[in-house]
Amino acid sequence: MPGYAQILPCSIPGALPLLAAHPLFSVGMSSVALGLAFVLLMAAAGFVLGRFMGSQERLIDQVNAGRQAASNESRDFVQGVIAAIATGGTSDDVSEVLKALVGPSSVDDVVGEEAFSSLLSAVSTLRSGDEAARMNREQVLRVLARIAVIGSDNTRMRVLGAMVRALPRNRHVTPFLIEICKRVPEAWNDVQPALEEALASDPSVAKYMRDAAGPKEPFVRQATELYMTSMVRFRRLCEDRAAGSAVDSELAPILEREFTFLHLAGTVSRRFVWLSAQARRFHPMIDDERVDILLGEAASGQSEVHALLGQLALTWALEGLHEARVRRILSGLEDAAKHHPSAGDALLDVFLGLKSNDVGNTRPDRESVRRRAYFALIAAADHSFEVIKLLGTHGIPRDLYQGGRDSVL
Repeated sequence: MPGYAQILPCSIPGALPLLAAHPLFSVGMSSVALGLAFVLLMAAAGFVLGRFMGSQERLIDQVNAGRQAASNESRDFVQGVIAAIATGGTSDDVSEVLKALVGPSSVDDVVGEEAFSSLLSAVSTLRSGDEAARMNREQVLRVLARIAVIGSDNTRMRVLGAMVRALPRNRHVTPFLIEICKRVPEAWNDVQPALEEALASDPSVAKYMRDAAGPKEPFVRQATELYMTSMVRFRRLCEDRAAGSAVDSELAPILEREFTFLHLAGTVSRRFVWLSAQARRFHPMIDDERVDILLGEAASGQSEVHALLGQLALTWALEGLHEARVRRILSGLEDAAKHHPSAGDALLDVFLGLKSNDVGNTRPDRESVRRRAYFALIAAADHSFEVIKLLGTHGIPRDLYQGGRDSVL
């Protein structure tokens, strides 16, 4: 390499003319130019990225801001449509709202509590009649059915509760309840009693139920399997609790679900019947609020509610607990028994359950509750022929106690 040997001993200024005359100069310069261009390009890119991102990550902030703007736009759009239909109007964009509801988080993030509550309230005022009323009803129920399918368990119960409360006045709720159940079979165990009560008095509901919710339908079979599995588990937990096992954390969600649904729907689920059979085992988990819920629904004639109230009163009386609650329960059952025979049955269970073969050793507090149950039956008999028959069937005379009702009040 003689060319490079001549250049090396020289100073840089003296080497430049020799370098320019060398045959490799053109090749070397092109490589150097490309390298310098690449370096300059990378420096410029780094400068631009640095300006956008820097220590504050400005580029990422802009991307996130764009996403947030899109989310706000979607939220405003959905809530605007819901506001229109919740106030009795209609919208051509309901199908777009349904597309925006893709999971439980979208109920909170896109719909929001205020809009959701307005939809639930609208169910109780749905109208029949002209085409606009029919379309409004269908749009409200379609959106709520979608929310029930994708939402959390608590969200679904709120929707089911609103629809079930509206069912006696609006049979058009039925197809939407069935649609929810097809997608979430467990919901069938919530709404089946209400639907069966509706079909008993409405031929159109009965026909729809035969066609869409017969025993061979896959969702009905699946719901029944879930029901049987849950029943066995509930009974086992109650038995374990009675044996001293710490299972309250597992029992609590089951009880909470049943009382929540009763409060929301004004009627019982298919599972509620389990509770009266196990009341003596889980009764410490029943507080004043739950007693209030039960008494609030006793007047509506729910036989399962009457049975649970009777079993709770009997259990607490046997154990000498919650005297004030027991008095309230007996008073509530007395009022209900004037119109509903099942409340009379519950009072009879308390009366007979506190009977002692050794009258001389009967605890005064138990005997006091028994007298209250007796006089509640006598008072109800003045208004109900069914209670009169109940007293006659069990040979209970009207003069069993001396001193009358006032002696125990």
